[in-house]
Amino acid sequence: MNSTKNLICKKGLLKNEIKNKIEKAIKDFDMLMPEDTIIVGVSGGSDSICLLDYLLKIKDEKNLKIIVAHVNHMLRGEESERDEKFVKDFCKEKKLPIKVLKINVDQESKNLSLGIEETGRKIRYDFFKELALKEIKIRKEQNANFEVKIATAHTLSDSIETLVLNLSKGTSIDGLCGIPAVRDDILFRAEDLVDEKPIKIKIIRPLINLQKSEILKYCKENDLEFVEDSSNFEDKYTRNKIRLKVLPILKNLNENLELSIARSMELFRKDSNYLNKLASKELENLKINGKENQYSLLELKKLDFAIRSRCVKKIVENFKKNIRLDFKHLNLILNMIDKETGAIMLPSKVYLKVSNNFLEILEFKEKNDEKINFSYSLKKNKIAGSFELTERKLRVIIRMVTKEEYEALLKDNKIKFKNAIDFDKIPDEEIYLRNRKEHDKFSPVNRKITKSLKKFLNEEKVLLNERNRLAILSFRDNVMWLENFGVSEKFKVNENTKRVLLLKLENMT
Repeated sequence: MNSTKNLICKKGLLKNEIKNKIEKAIKDFDMLMPEDTIIVGVSGGSDSICLLDYLLKIKDEKNLKIIVAHVNHMLRGEESERDEKFVKDFCKEKKLPIKVLKINVDQESKNLSLGIEETGRKIRYDFFKELALKEIKIRKEQNANFEVKIATAHTLSDSIETLVLNLSKGTSIDGLCGIPAVRDDILFRAEDLVDEKPIKIKIIRPLINLQKSEILKYCKENDLEFVEDSSNFEDKYTRNKIRLKVLPILKNLNENLELSIARSMELFRKDSNYLNKLASKELENLKINGKENQYSLLELKKLDFAIRSRCVKKIVENFKKNIRLDFKHLNLILNMIDKETGAIMLPSKVYLKVSNNFLEILEFKEKNDEKINFSYSLKKNKIAGSFELTERKLRVIIRMVTKEEYEALLKDNKIKFKNAIDFDKIPDEEIYLRNRKEHDKFSPVNRKITKSLKKFLNEEKVLLNERNRLAILSFRDNVMWLENFGVSEKFKVNENTKRVLLLKLENMT
């Protein structure tokens, strides 16, 4: 009897201990406010189910609006379908709204020339941001005061993996701070909104103080089912290698490794925050009176390296929030400062130059080249052939193949997936091979949205003088295929496709 009672007490203490850790993170980092809308990334694994369950427990108390977001990466065949169904069923049982994105991450990584892990992360956050933007627009229409936030199930264990990963690549003290509990992101361009202010969305991680073992205990204590991702046990992915091979060796040296590293990360964060405060104070002294975005080079050179490098980062971030300087760019800028001359083009068309004893940062203004106009009228039943865009010195070769021939070519990597169109979806009307027009619309593949081509090219940061040069296959203002970006969602090849239209581009010499 006593042993049973002790077990019940122990379980109760365990529940409270884990609950207290989550609550502490939420309070310490000001994660949640009453009436917030939360986009929750849920894979179906133990971490995300734990997060969702906790948010459900406080939903009524804080009057939260919860929207579940699930991404099916299509990497594990039936297992990926199983995960999607599990999350859908979970949400149905709890009466929660759910949004699902199904996308072939393996193929997309080839299209983007990125690793699978990096591609998957990009796709997930892009999806979360799209959902958040929709909710923000609803908020503005209702003139409501609540915030829209994105919640992910990153844990202390994930944060430690990030530290080890950053350390293996080479990093500053900032890279040793692990995954931030809260991160503010500038996610959307001003033209996406009614007003002209950039959008800041808070990404929160309520489980950031929990170890993986605590997550599993929480699920057990709350009778929560979850699905296991078999790829988590494959050591072909970098993070898996760290989790499965590196950390177990370190734990042999210290069985309390995660708690020890957590204490170290906390110290790193405090040191980093202090240095950043000093840099912010010094930055005010560097500004040149009456000159916007100009800073004293001589005063900058007097600063200690630790403060100088942070001032440079702040100069760039204050100018454009969504730029994150990597080592390469930072070192180039610091070398220019030492030499007191030079210029560099940074991401997002930001131009930084050093001359005349000052550092200046500005928006790079492109010159609009003379427009190149071309338009060729095609018939559906005579669409195959070779078309020379003399204005572009570009040849577009269009040919028809069967679905079987297409799959064979795809398997042998002899074609690009994005340049394939379902022929039978093309309407029996005038088709054009041309450059863009004012009211063109485009549906990015696997995005389930249609937007103006102008907005799409703007979001993709295509240079202004390149936009009118892009070749388009269209009927009326509907873009079926776009050079460099590929087929529209509405015309992509699927399991019902019988005939495939393939496009190939060749430079004319």
